[in-house]
Amino acid sequence: MIKAENLFIKTKRKREVLLQKFDLKCQKGQLTAIMGPSGSGKTTLLDALKNNQQSGLSYSGRLETKGIIKYVAQEDLLHGFFTVRQYLQHYMHLNYSGISTKDRNALVEDIASKTGLKSALDTKVGDFLFKGLLGGQKRRLSIALELVSNPDVLLLDEPTSGLDSLSAICIFEILRDLVINGLCVVCTLHQPSSQMWNQIDQLVLLSKGYTCYIGGIQGAKDFFIHSIGKEMPSTHFNPADFLILQLNSDFNKDVDPSAMNQKFIAWCNTNDDLEANNCINIPDVKKLVEIIRIQVAVSSKQNWAEALRIHAYQRAGGFQKFFQLIQQSMLNAIKNPGIIGVRLTICSILCFMTGFMFFNLESSFNDADVVSRVSFLFAVDALMVLLSVAALPFFLVERRIIEKEVKNQLYSSSCYELARFIISLLGIALISIISSGLSAGIAKLNGFGIFFLTLFLSLMIAECLSFLMGLIVRHYIVGIALLAEIYGIFMICEGFMIVKSKIPGYFIWLHYLAFHTYSFKGFMINEFSSIGSFNSARFSDGKAVLEFYEVNNLEIWQIILILILYIVVLEIISLIVLSVIFRSKKLQ
Repeated sequence: MIKAENLFIKTKRKREVLLQKFDLKCQKGQLTAIMGPSGSGKTTLLDALKNNQQSGLSYSGRLETKGIIKYVAQEDLLHGFFTVRQYLQHYMHLNYSGISTKDRNALVEDIASKTGLKSALDTKVGDFLFKGLLGGQKRRLSIALELVSNPDVLLLDEPTSGLDSLSAICIFEILRDLVINGLCVVCTLHQPSSQMWNQIDQLVLLSKGYTCYIGGIQGAKDFFIHSIGKEMPSTHFNPADFLILQLNSDFNKDVDPSAMNQKFIAWCNTNDDLEANNCINIPDVKKLVEIIRIQVAVSSKQNWAEALRIHAYQRAGGFQKFFQLIQQSMLNAIKNPGIIGVRLTICSILCFMTGFMFFNLESSFNDADVVSRVSFLFAVDALMVLLSVAALPFFLVERRIIEKEVKNQLYSSSCYELARFIISLLGIALISIISSGLSAGIAKLNGFGIFFLTLFLSLMIAECLSFLMGLIVRHYIVGIALLAEIYGIFMICEGFMIVKSKIPGYFIWLHYLAFHTYSFKGFMINEFSSIGSFNSARFSDGKAVLEFYEVNNLEIWQIILILILYIVVLEIISLIVLSVIFRSKKLQ
């Protein structure tokens, strides 16, 4: 059940009102449809009912909710690497513990059957990299995943948008079945077909944030006849089309949402039989639900919701969710080419070329050899980190999916971040060991172990920065530009292009801030500290090179510790940002 009283929403800066004072009550066994022209406040209202309050908006009013509430966004935010069966099983693990494999498979089959996905159980969801489910199938899967939680209230934003008429009707039939089974369903719609219109129990009409009508579909006809003077055509006209025409003030200048709101209030106050004319008859619906449940029991066909109630599975705990998220992250890293595959390929090609470009450096100890060694270390330090920006677009895609699942209380943001971080360690370790072998190994540089560890920590810092940037920005182009700018500044100040003592005082803080500084120093110390002599008039040995580049003020263990500290600090910042942007604010 959801009950909103005096709900009022406006923007903080411009003080533009998005939703005027609004009252609504949605009950079990009821399908509530929120309709209105574009920009009328439908999605804003639905977000508020789920406590998905958006930044930059000010909320007031009182919201009372009971039971488990799930939200299905207008866009299908789904991982593309799962099959339908794997996705449903994944949600089963995130929701319940102690459920046997047999029962889990039976429930997955039943949910897929109820939502028309049985024939696509072993089909991958798909994304922009490879094809998978069709649009209507993805929408049904989005609904099916939330049904796994056995919710009491289901909120859906434009569940039929962008679908053909048959797919839209099929999805609406699924929603109607859920209502018959006792759920409270609230959805936003643009222009439902006549078949869908006749299945609506409670209708909410909005225009420019004003409430123009709340009640049954028959009451809407009466309201527009008696209060607005507009009669709804009885034949050859979709009632939903007629209503939208009367509410759209962008193209119809005669429409005044504020005046219509006042007329609706006056009509409510003067209509003595409002409950009977406008609202569904709740007792009759409950009676219908009981009759259907009896028929189901007699036929021995239990639906998925009843099966979950009968077995009374325990809700999954934090450790189970954590290990399930580790499995998800591992599957994502393996099957999503953008997470590890693409970066491993481009890093391998770059390092292979770099290694052979500086092939067999240990055989030469003249002036040119010193320049080659230092240039090699700078190239690996700078370019390998720069290539990490390739992961940002994939982080941004995943961020939206995680935000949806966290706000639907499937798991906590900290649980997800810890699981993601662990799998990132393994993925970056793989990239680092292969890259080190193809670069330092072919070039035969000194201290392979320290080289690998320094590169690994540098790439982990870049990974953490990319993830943090993916949380802060909304578009990958902006994120890539910002990261490239940051890395470019760090390269200039790290001590290769200009030594520390020559950096202007007003830029010296960037030298200490840049993690490139410490990784470059780590590479340099590892390479040159063990070289006893050079055949060079300028540099007598490796220590002379270190003194020239002013990288002899730290020990290698101190550099490793600083790089680890960078990772810890970035992870803490990411956890704080995650908890802030994914939190749900409660309306009092």
